Amino acid sequence: MNCSASKHFELAAEACCPVGGASAGQSEGLSVGSILLIVFVSLVFVYIVAGVAVQVGLKKADGKDRIPHVTFWIAVPGLIKDGIRFTFSCGKRKQYSDI
Repeated sequence: MNCSASKHFELAAEACCPVGGASAGQSEGLSVGSILLIVFVSLVFVYIVAGVAVQVGLKKADGKDRIPHVTFWIAVPGLIKDGIRFTFSCGKRKQYSDI
């Protein structure tokens, strides 16, 4: 068997991309993932800005209480840690002591 032999094949079909990517003058537009990411970031921005405005304007909050749902956001790292530990233990770890 000759391992140094080179192989060459060519695929030609209408569905294949032209050499060099998109044809000149044609725009591919935004993908679904890009649109979802833009929407997600926009919603997070509105959530933070509106939440801070409500906390400061209506509730007269100051300090860390300006953050909307601050107790939830403080708990998130611990919840993530618990979820990772549960996932890697496959749920087999005992949570309670025997009676």
